[in-house]
Amino acid sequence: MDFFELKLIEKIGTVFEIAMRDRKYNRYQFIKKWCASDTCEAVFKFDETLCSQARTYILRMFEKECGNELPDIDADSPLYEEDMYWFGYILTYWHFLEGISGKEVLETYDVCKVLDEFDVLHTLSVKAAIEKIREDDRNE
Repeated sequence: MDFFELKLIEKIGTVFEIAMRDRKYNRYQFIKKWCASDTCEAVFKFDETLCSQARTYILRMFEKECGNELPDIDADSPLYEEDMYWFGYILTYWHFLEGISGKEVLETYDVCKVLDEFDVLHTLSVKAAIEKIREDDRNE
């Protein structure tokens, strides 16, 4: 990972955190919509016109893309800021590590289950957490 990739990974983690704290989006709907979005794809392709912007700008572009199909509001969402930061971080890291797209993650893995396993997975290194996610998927 180079410096710019690591900074972008952190930025997307913070986008996910803001989506919980400020927008109070349903966390499961948010990660599914994010993984399937053109915004996610643009971030992964390192679209400089998007990636160089503020975290709130990236979130607004995602919201604009969703239009009337935004995630539902969930009053409990701020309780999951840390979980969601981690998910955004690991998803983006995984892409830069292996080239996997958000859509591939969404199609291949149960992203809701991954998020629910935050308490265990976040204690591992990022690479070990990705391997554990893969391993859990193979065992189902």
